[in-house]
Amino acid sequence: MPPMPDGTPNELKELTAQIWVIDPALRPTMAQLCSSLFAASKNIGHRRKKNSR
Repeated sequence: MPPMPDGTPNELKELTAQIWVIDPALRPTMAQLCSSLFAASKNIGHRRKKNSR
């Protein structure tokens, strides 16, 4: 897995680790990937709004 920049949200680090698994059968499906990205974007956006107050 490539190095992640400082400040990368944990959700994206975990998702990236899942995508880089060597065995394709253990990687998330496209539906799972989309669902995870959608959930992460909501969480990340919520934290940014909270921190900008």
